[in-house]
Amino acid sequence: MAENRTYYVCFVLACVAALALTPLVRFWAVRWGAVDQPGHRKMHGRAVPLMGGWAILAGMWLPLVALCFYDNRVAEEVQSKWALLARIFVAGACMAVLGTVDDLRGLSARWKFMVQFPVALGIVASGVVFQGIEVPGVGSFHLGTLGPIVTVIWLVGVANAFNLIDGIDGLATGVGFLTALTGAIIAAINGKTLLAVVLVSMAGACLGFLPHNWSPARVFLGDTGSMFLGMTLATASAVAGGKGQLATSLLVPALLLSYPILDTLLAMTRRFLRGKSMFSGDASHIHHRLLHLGWNHAQTVLLLCGVCVLFNACTLAVVGKRLTWAGILFVLLLAMVLWGLRSLGYVGTATSRKSRAERELYRAHHHYAEMTKAKLRRAQTTAELVELFRSAAAEYGKLALAVKLPAGPWGQGLSCRWERNGDDTLVLVPSGAAGLVGDRTSSHEEVHAFPETGLRVTIAFVSVAGAEREELQLEKRQLLAEIARTADRRLRELSRSTLVKGRGDQSEG
Repeated sequence: MAENRTYYVCFVLACVAALALTPLVRFWAVRWGAVDQPGHRKMHGRAVPLMGGWAILAGMWLPLVALCFYDNRVAEEVQSKWALLARIFVAGACMAVLGTVDDLRGLSARWKFMVQFPVALGIVASGVVFQGIEVPGVGSFHLGTLGPIVTVIWLVGVANAFNLIDGIDGLATGVGFLTALTGAIIAAINGKTLLAVVLVSMAGACLGFLPHNWSPARVFLGDTGSMFLGMTLATASAVAGGKGQLATSLLVPALLLSYPILDTLLAMTRRFLRGKSMFSGDASHIHHRLLHLGWNHAQTVLLLCGVCVLFNACTLAVVGKRLTWAGILFVLLLAMVLWGLRSLGYVGTATSRKSRAERELYRAHHHYAEMTKAKLRRAQTTAELVELFRSAAAEYGKLALAVKLPAGPWGQGLSCRWERNGDDTLVLVPSGAAGLVGDRTSSHEEVHAFPETGLRVTIAFVSVAGAEREELQLEKRQLLAEIARTADRRLRELSRSTLVKGRGDQSEG
């Protein structure tokens, strides 16, 4: 009873701490400029602060630190296994720092992998490795030398899987809560006290953060929170995976995280078929397609969390060796997943003519963006930068474009604006005209602002009907956002080179 009471206290303390700390995190996110711009990633018409994951991190670890000053069996278990606890903390904290940099500045998938893989390799080198997989009714499979490789892929994969499902209000937080709570129950039943107290604290922190993150969200997890949740859950499950029993088999966390894993595999397959990078973004995740069918954020989250509950129930049945119930739930889930994939349009598109034509269209847009970014990286004047912007906006069929840049080391400031005219070209308009697109009330504006250089790019577009057209439009907007970030980096390079040249001239004088 005393042990259970400790779990309850940790859960409540983590919940209250995350609930109370979230407004403070939100304040600092706004102050530091970690804000998701309207219409950018989260389908909101207003700016929303990022970096909410720090509230979950702090709320989760507060009760675990408090246990170091308490005296009971759970506290003794935590104190005696501080090395394992430290590995879980370091893995999650590294992802939170990486996510914070991404929320503040934006990082490509390559830069994220350059941090994620070394962190995963360090965790594996410290002895955290999956040893095997046990399937009830089939047998055990020892991973042997594949264990470290599988563990590294698991750690990086789950961290990014949570990042991918964090696309609408409350989804990643709700999935994290359900996964952590079920994992804590399994760990407690099987005597894994350290793992149980870690996961129950995470569940409490997720629940405390959820009211702030529920639709309409006042703060987002950001990459700070999504990668922290994914890596912490992945590391905790790998820490438990040192023995060959079913409860610590790789099968258990794989079942618990079936929804994020499924969505990630679908996303990578879909992007490959479209000729895109498998690590690029799109708007065709499961939650996006549900939104296209008319579901709102709250309904979509409740539905997908309900699916996660079924996966969790199946996992509990497997761990408890209730094979009849596990079989019934598995068949139900399999039928539901197949029906869902068909209903959401995932089945049958890979071999269709339409899919092949779509692949060429996406590939053409991607290659044009790569060509534009290559030219931007070699641009020497602001006039070249602006002309490349105009060409890209015209290529992607945008309604209007405005570029503002203050004077700086790169040269004089400028303010230009173009609007699409009757012959479908972008023409320069007087800077004093009201409104970016005049009286076209059906248009929406997307702003990309970069405080360091002062560059501000405003792109106007018209909403389109239909999931496929909306997805293609979002693809074009994301490519334009990448072009804007490349221009900002080039301006900073020009600024540094100009300053270095100026110092050289002064020294010669």
